[in-house]
Amino acid sequence: MHPNVVAYLNNLGVLYDAQFKYAQAEQLFLKVLLIVKNQFGNKHPQVAITMNNLATIYGSLRRYDKAEQMHLEVLDIRKFLLGQEHPDIANTLNNLAEIYLFSGRYLEAEQYYTAALLMRKSLLGEHHPDVAFSLNNLATLLAATQRFDDALSCRLQASEINDELTSNVFAFSSENDRIAWIEKIRGNFDLFLSLIYKHLPNSQYALQQALDFVLKRKALTSASLAAQNEALASDRYPHLLRVNELSPQSKIDCHEEAINGESVNLTHTTTQPF
Repeated sequence: MHPNVVAYLNNLGVLYDAQFKYAQAEQLFLKVLLIVKNQFGNKHPQVAITMNNLATIYGSLRRYDKAEQMHLEVLDIRKFLLGQEHPDIANTLNNLAEIYLFSGRYLEAEQYYTAALLMRKSLLGEHHPDVAFSLNNLATLLAATQRFDDALSCRLQASEINDELTSNVFAFSSENDRIAWIEKIRGNFDLFLSLIYKHLPNSQYALQQALDFVLKRKALTSASLAAQNEALASDRYPHLLRVNELSPQSKIDCHEEAINGESVNLTHTTTQPF
């Protein structure tokens, strides 16, 4: 079978997953898995991708035993192909942790979330977006096990990383990119404030952190927009002036299109296109 057909089937499965059509996605991924194993053998990157996709579907269907089995096989393949440390291996560790979290196996979830976090820090640096994702995921686990102060610490570390990224995105990106970024991190913003509201309402430190968090985000937004306006006014970027010439209605349409078209994922357990 031509590789493009396999890619088409896989990507159609990704679309079904996004539409919550899990039964159709499962059937496509099973078909793709059979094809890629026959073409490439059992230890191939596309085999790992397809098995990851299947495991994601099984997790969505709450078939956690099957999802765990698949993710463990993916971990084995990726370690065989990539060595003991690689961003894809960190993703698989995170995905296993999520399965353990959803199935109530908190000790194992913490072990795998921590391993993914340490690997991402080692490979990607302390300020990478994936590190922020890992910190937020670990915070969710810590809150689920009643360790609210530790959860707050993780949320604060993640917010510092996201503040840096927000400043860069707002200063140098398009309006659609800014909207997409806000939608991407909005869930973590809500979880941060929810943690304090529900579990730390009597902590003056936590309340102060919540206030600082909100004010900092407002300040970052204002400062970044001011920097962009200054750059436009200086004629350093004449090709961007067209953005300011859009009518208010045009800008509203851009907002609506970005919001309606953006898919928000709070964890790394997602299906992958070829």
